[in-house]
Amino acid sequence: MTLPASGPGPAGVLPLLLVIAAASLVLLAGCITAPPGGQGQPAVTPGIPSYVQHMPGAVDRGSVLLVGRSSCPHCQNAKKILANLSVDYYWIDSDTLDQANSTKVLQAVSVCSDTNYVPMLVVRGEKCVIGDNETEIRSALA
Repeated sequence: MTLPASGPGPAGVLPLLLVIAAASLVLLAGCITAPPGGQGQPAVTPGIPSYVQHMPGAVDRGSVLLVGRSSCPHCQNAKKILANLSVDYYWIDSDTLDQANSTKVLQAVSVCSDTNYVPMLVVRGEKCVIGDNETEIRSALA
């Protein structure tokens, strides 16, 4: 499933955008529950919608959001790259989203000029990488 190419205008700021933007504040406040499986496994995060999974890592690069599909090999490769770099990030599987949540996610990735393709990596709400090119991912995280 690809996300729809259009979404609501900027006037309708939705909670997910605020949650993702404030993710680093949540981390600093110590509100993250450590996952039972250890690093790289989804964690339960109070206040984060259920379709957003926190993927804990040792390196905090600010709010990092990866949107993709669990069935997409490029998305899985992007996840492996982030895991190998020990980056703390949030994962959204677009296959599990309903239309209302897809609209929220589109606002969260508004920095990306083309939201028809996954994986989409958004770093600090400023940089966007479409695809799983490790060099581009490393550059965006720098």
